[in-house]
Amino acid sequence: MLAAGPALGWLLVGCASSARKSDEVSIITVDQELALGKLCAAEVARSYPVLADTQAEAYVTHMGRRIAARSDWAGLRFSFRIIDTDEVYTFSLPGGHVYVSRGMIQTVATAAELAAVLAHEVAHVAGRHGAEQVSRRYGLALVVQSLLGDNPAIGRRIVAELFTPQGMLAYGWQAEKEADQLAVAYLLRAGYDPRGLAQAVERLRALEEEDAPAVAKWRVTHDAAKERLRWIKGELRRLTLTDGLVSDEPEWHDIKAQLRAGNK
Repeated sequence: MLAAGPALGWLLVGCASSARKSDEVSIITVDQELALGKLCAAEVARSYPVLADTQAEAYVTHMGRRIAARSDWAGLRFSFRIIDTDEVYTFSLPGGHVYVSRGMIQTVATAAELAAVLAHEVAHVAGRHGAEQVSRRYGLALVVQSLLGDNPAIGRRIVAELFTPQGMLAYGWQAEKEADQLAVAYLLRAGYDPRGLAQAVERLRALEEEDAPAVAKWRVTHDAAKERLRWIKGELRRLTLTDGLVSDEPEWHDIKAQLRAGNK
């Protein structure tokens, strides 16, 4: 990642990955992104029910940080939280705050699939997609003014609009494609089977056909599953996969069973 510029300055930056180095846009600085992420994370904590299960959170955090440490923003300390809802979705905020719903945990079938959905969100952070969206949708001036005054109003607005077609998470196909490409690379580096990404998207597409309301938020914030599968499978075909990649873990199934029992 590029080093942060002056806290109040504007910085022309490219994405963390080589795939978008030529696509430079004016976005908030890294320091501003970290400050904004804290504001938004505090608002999520007030607005969403965070699961009080230390074992499940510890497992997700360990897995997520293992992946994040192999990302293009390896020096950032990511946080991972579980939202206590049956709805199926994941999302990330600028500055390394990643959230996965209990419904998503109960939907994906293997540890590799969970790793894949986390890797996709880590990739959005490492690619600075959220910072880019905030800059474009809300304006640099508004974000900077809010941070100057330590005013959480911008955080409330962003979080309130997360799952709308106009919200920060409504990434276009280019950001979604890049996040999937980066996720495959991160999974391999972290030792997880990247085929879990295709399997997770296949599973979510099937669930969408069976129970569209359950995945309504995921569908708003992620590009069409059919297109995603096409380019994910294209990435996988270019790989030579070695033995020893993690596809599943017994502890993962213990966590799932525990969450299922606790929700009865």
